[in-house]
Amino acid sequence: MKPERLFQEAAPTAKDGASRSQLLAVFVILAVVLGIAFLTEQPGAILALCLSPVFLMVIALQLGAAIDGAHPESAPLPSSFRGRADWPLYTVLVPLRSEARVIAQLCAAMRALDYPPDALEIFFLVEPDDPVTVQALYQEQLPAWMKIVVVPPGNPRTKPRALNHGLALASGVYVTVYDAEDIPDIDQLKLAVHIFETAPPDVICLQAHLAIDNAPDSWFALMVCIEYAALFEAIKRGLSRSRLPVALGGTSNHFRRAVLLQLGGWDAFNVTEDADLGLRIARQQGFVQDLPSTTLEEAPIRFRSWFGQRRRWMKGWIQTGICHSRQPRRAIREMGFINWLAAMGQVFGIVLGSLLFPFFQLWFVWNIWQGSLLDNSTGLKLISNSLSVVIFLAGFCAIVIPAIIGLIQRRSWHLVPWLLTYPFYIMLISLASFYAIADFMRQPFYWEKTEHGLGRRRPDAFRSRQ
Repeated sequence: MKPERLFQEAAPTAKDGASRSQLLAVFVILAVVLGIAFLTEQPGAILALCLSPVFLMVIALQLGAAIDGAHPESAPLPSSFRGRADWPLYTVLVPLRSEARVIAQLCAAMRALDYPPDALEIFFLVEPDDPVTVQALYQEQLPAWMKIVVVPPGNPRTKPRALNHGLALASGVYVTVYDAEDIPDIDQLKLAVHIFETAPPDVICLQAHLAIDNAPDSWFALMVCIEYAALFEAIKRGLSRSRLPVALGGTSNHFRRAVLLQLGGWDAFNVTEDADLGLRIARQQGFVQDLPSTTLEEAPIRFRSWFGQRRRWMKGWIQTGICHSRQPRRAIREMGFINWLAAMGQVFGIVLGSLLFPFFQLWFVWNIWQGSLLDNSTGLKLISNSLSVVIFLAGFCAIVIPAIIGLIQRRSWHLVPWLLTYPFYIMLISLASFYAIADFMRQPFYWEKTEHGLGRRRPDAFRSRQ
């Protein structure tokens, strides 16, 4: 199968952009918002009433998932399974671009994987105009089961396009994706095989946990560390336990290769191809299951790197939301109404929350300062002020509780006080979201490259954390 034809034509793709009906819906919403702002005496109260159902749905989804995921189910590898001789072939795809700085660490992490080499194939997917990374790989004197695969020239220059090329060459029963800076648990592949073979056939993907191991490097790395703890130790695990759609993380997701091919691989035009693929799995009546294994990652330590990465993520969330709301009746028919709402809550809810929640916070604090928050002179003010209090408190809980649960699971209680600085982090996410809208309009398929190899990594990373 040719890589460029791997993605199914029938699948929703970011290449098509927004439909006319979606553009009309955005125009109508903006017209209504502006009309409320300029033509009513209490614009804040009316806008609070209009937006409150969206915020409440996202808050309920996040809190419910985090609480459900607070009690992890351990899945240790059985001792009898460890001595197995007939391991299935496993393909590992590692997309690389300008990653010479971390090649030695990456190859050490791949060599450390506890999986029979004769049942393992690792493809390092490199771009044709990146000789420095290729040279760094050659210097590692790779074993036969590690191969350098040059992705043919073409557009768009994205990670999912490289992954599709690797998938077309893969022979494994199972496939996983690692990023250049990843250090997975050494027994992660064996544990994934064990869970796949004992799980129902509708479990298409296993999502391992991502954890930041360079949090002390900077405030940005520390904030991402807290964010990942909330996502992977609480929220995503709770979503998978409830068999709701899970927007995948960009690495350490493991697939049944045959089903991944049926799904068409990754959308090469989506810059958060992981989130999109998670929702397409749900549209095929498949499920994502939690994989209780950890992959260590490096977080950006500088504002510029963090901002570029976050801007790309938000642009991809917009693309994903557009793809899966372009034909809502079809999506609801394929997913089911509750699952579709949960999917849209994850995608558009996060984008809308990032854009508007900081302004809502400022408006809330201003009303407290002015003493008008408890104004019940009219029924409209009473209802809107009551909703504002509920959303503010519930929104605060939806941010803090998953983070605390995740940090406890990670045994990182000492980071909890840093949550006091999280509102400033949300403000920066909001700024990145506005830039993402501009990026989406100007260069929707541009991949903002994140620089790796700048953080300090833990010396005990190459081990099993079961």
